[in-house]
Amino acid sequence: HKAASRTMQDLIVGSTVAVVWAMLTVADAAMIYVMDPVSSLGRQAWKAIRRRKVIEPPKKVLVLGSSFAGLTIRNELHGDEFDVTLVDRKDYFEYTPGILRCVVQPNKAEELCAKIQPPRNGRFVKGEVWSVGTNSAQIRIGDSELQDMPFDYCVIAIGSEYRAPWKTGPGAASLEERAASWEGERARLEQAKSVIIIGAGLVGVELAGEVAAACPGKVVTLVDRAAGVCEGMPAKARNHVQQWLKRMGVRMVLGRSLRSFDDKGCELDDGTSLQADLVFPCLGVKASGGGLHGSLGEAADAGGAIRVDGCLQVEGRPGVFAVGDVMRHASAELKMGHTAEMNAHVVAHSIRNMARGLPPLAYPEALAGKGMPTPRIACISLGPYNGVVVFNWLVITGPLAAVVKWLI
Repeated sequence: HKAASRTMQDLIVGSTVAVVWAMLTVADAAMIYVMDPVSSLGRQAWKAIRRRKVIEPPKKVLVLGSSFAGLTIRNELHGDEFDVTLVDRKDYFEYTPGILRCVVQPNKAEELCAKIQPPRNGRFVKGEVWSVGTNSAQIRIGDSELQDMPFDYCVIAIGSEYRAPWKTGPGAASLEERAASWEGERARLEQAKSVIIIGAGLVGVELAGEVAAACPGKVVTLVDRAAGVCEGMPAKARNHVQQWLKRMGVRMVLGRSLRSFDDKGCELDDGTSLQADLVFPCLGVKASGGGLHGSLGEAADAGGAIRVDGCLQVEGRPGVFAVGDVMRHASAELKMGHTAEMNAHVVAHSIRNMARGLPPLAYPEALAGKGMPTPRIACISLGPYNGVVVFNWLVITGPLAAVVKWLI
């Protein structure tokens, strides 16, 4: 009976996804057709294109990183006027907002990962960026010596670092290695009767939801020094998440700082010891700018973030941009995949402008309008059939939110 019920749930959700996806695709195409040519973001670039000013030879654009921002730059800077080189230490893209499902369902990675395709007007290089200068970057390819890659424009989109396995590390440079890492995590989870998850932010909450939904017999404990889950989210979103976790039997130890933790448990600030068969740390995200070995000087802060100006150019480096998780901007916007794509969208237009002798665009004004912040969007999965979606003031909870997350 339970299996039949689950099959029916899958069928209903899948059918709903297909219908909504078709509607959104048509609406999105219509909005792009009507709005994009006259938008504040594209006005100057469209005028320049209509003037058909030919650029010879093609401008060299070096894109460091191939996640949301890097691939957006690759897709938007097509055409004969640019020679785009895309660099990343791994040869695949991973859709990180959905990757936690792989802990309980490793084969889900097949849907969330794909081989990186080179730019139509350039190439893809599997290598690791070492430093960035004013008109060239040093890249290490395999075990070879550092190689200089010249550029007219550079986009630093190297993201952030997080504890394995939530983000890829040096040991998962290929799809095969990444798939093996998820199989290993699933095996560890199957052997454990109890799990401690340290960190009740978006990652910790989603992981708790995946484990609680897929493994109802396991004891799941969520620990955080914050007084509630998903700090920074609207109250309606936080309340829904906390009540759902409670109904699923997740034990929440909140408002308590940690003294220490290891792979078998943690010690709280009052000396209380919590033990489990498996511990998942979900904290400690850090911008990856520290890996550039001081080449950006004072533009890179102690935490690894790269400071940018109002046009997303690295401070003191005209023509060198930083986007996504690695950059720090005055807007202090949430670090999400969609904000990285918005950063990259503006930068792509700025590069087109600068190549034609026009000024770069201001962020986020060029996208959101003068005095307006970028949209605040967050999607939180609570197992496969529940969740929360936040869009500015709008908060959607329950199965409908799960459908939205499934769509994106």
